[in-house]
Amino acid sequence: MQDKADQLLKRLQYLEDREAVTSLITKAETLRDGTTPESVDELLQLVTPDIRFFWSLEGMEVKGKEKLRENLLIPPKNRVWSRHVITNLQVKVEGDKAEATWYVMAEGVSNVPAHAGGKDDQSRHTSPGNPDTVLHNDTKGAKWALLVRTEDSWKIKDYRTDMVRLSPTTLKIR
Repeated sequence: MQDKADQLLKRLQYLEDREAVTSLITKAETLRDGTTPESVDELLQLVTPDIRFFWSLEGMEVKGKEKLRENLLIPPKNRVWSRHVITNLQVKVEGDKAEATWYVMAEGVSNVPAHAGGKDDQSRHTSPGNPDTVLHNDTKGAKWALLVRTEDSWKIKDYRTDMVRLSPTTLKIR
């Protein structure tokens, strides 16, 4: 009888851990919609001090919580809003580590800068136009995270993206 009780407790712990990791990933993606100091602070509560973030779209890697904070607080140029939607979230828990994979669609609306067509990062993702023009762009792809159990909760230790941005300059309409 004790073996059956132990098996049930292990299964319950696994399910609770999977739910905690799933909730953490969902919350982290939702917090990525905001760029306020408050939303960044809340997101940073979900990561380890030695976090590694890698964004394939920009070819950028950030290591450490403070560097991530600096990066997340850089205001996105001309962004009106963005929303991250996740799907196909898969979580595998093994002891004090978990691995999560998911797909993401991030939609955004930006004002076209007056200098569109120049060499800055924002203009690469928009097309020339009037500064009052509003453009919609989509970012789609896959994400992966390694999470670890800490004393009080699960935290993201490694976070990677494999994304592509679709905007009026990347789409050909025939």
